Amino acid sequence: MKSGPALLLAVIVATGCSSQTAPPQQPPEPASTTTATQPVDAATTELADKATITQADIGDRWTVHTEAKAAEGFGDGSCAEGTVADALPLDARRTGAVFQAENATWYVGSNAAVFPDEATATEWVETRKSAPYVECLRAEFEQGQKEADPRFTVALASTTTEGVGTQGFEAYALYQVMADVGSGPQNANGTIARHTYRVGRTVISLAIDIATNPNDPPDLQQVVSTDVHRALSAVYARLS
Repeated sequence: MKSGPALLLAVIVATGCSSQTAPPQQPPEPASTTTATQPVDAATTELADKATITQADIGDRWTVHTEAKAAEGFGDGSCAEGTVADALPLDARRTGAVFQAENATWYVGSNAAVFPDEATATEWVETRKSAPYVECLRAEFEQGQKEADPRFTVALASTTTEGVGTQGFEAYALYQVMADVGSGPQNANGTIARHTYRVGRTVISLAIDIATNPNDPPDLQQVVSTDVHRALSAVYARLS
């Protein structure tokens, strides 16, 4: 399972400078893959089907920006290459829809992977928490940003937040998009967050990518937090 929908943002650059925005994009088709393609048992497929966020889960304030689709193999150079996730049959993974907040460039998406047992699922969680994996994602996101505008870079901002380590919330990484408009890198109005949850042998990756703008309502962050919490609760209920 990839780290989330790998959403790419060309975000508003530093205050007072010219800016541009672009919607998130799904990753390109992999050049090659080593992912197994053999079928899996019905219970595994059923768990994978239940484990991503749906429109009903997140609510009517969101529209589908990118439809859910079948999982793809990991290409050469992927951060997941050679991991236990890379060895999973495709039918044990799901790529959920990407949702966009109404009248805002805030995006939420989820992926899921169902492992043979909890020990293997935990191994994938530990990989996602590791410094090399977190750095690999930072470099991957930065490459995407630079394709939109060479002034953009991406910096790791944090690997901890409230709730990590409780109720299946296993890992977190927040990346800050930076813009160099002539006076060195400064915070741009974009962040890329990746959350990892585990329910038994199922691992859920949640992506929240944000490009803020002055027209965002002041309560948007709280609204998004509430909607995402409700959506995750619905997923947890299906998996219990």
